[in-house]
Amino acid sequence: MIMFMLLVIAGCGSSEPSWDEYVGAVVEKTFPVPAEATHSESMLTNSEMRYIQYTFSGFHEKDKIPEQYQETILDWGWVEKESAEAGNTVVYEKGNQIVQVTVQENGFTILVPKQDRNLVIQGIESSEFSKNRSDDNDNGQPEDIDSNP
Repeated sequence: MIMFMLLVIAGCGSSEPSWDEYVGAVVEKTFPVPAEATHSESMLTNSEMRYIQYTFSGFHEKDKIPEQYQETILDWGWVEKESAEAGNTVVYEKGNQIVQVTVQENGFTILVPKQDRNLVIQGIESSEFSKNRSDDNDNGQPEDIDSNP
């Protein structure tokens, strides 16, 4: 009986994290997180960002992102922005989306900056205005708005 209890206790304390299964992050479904990682109950959000904390025993604040996890992030189509790396924080990009991962002891935080919707809309409107101006005027010259037909 004592041998069984020692085996159970030893088995519970020495489990290695699994890097085999991943799911989409709560704040960005296209960004992988280890399936065994547990996240805080609520996603925090403000006008500039969304972020959530995960607990996972395979992370150590003094280290960078574990190699197995880094490979999976790249496999999911994310690219590391090396110029944005600082200390225990790594920034990834996929298309227009940015994700920042900060490693802590026994966990990590995933932060997703919100894009300024007004700037995006303004950029679209500006592009459409420029396109319409060039389509309406085939000769490339400014139109005389005050001319009579």
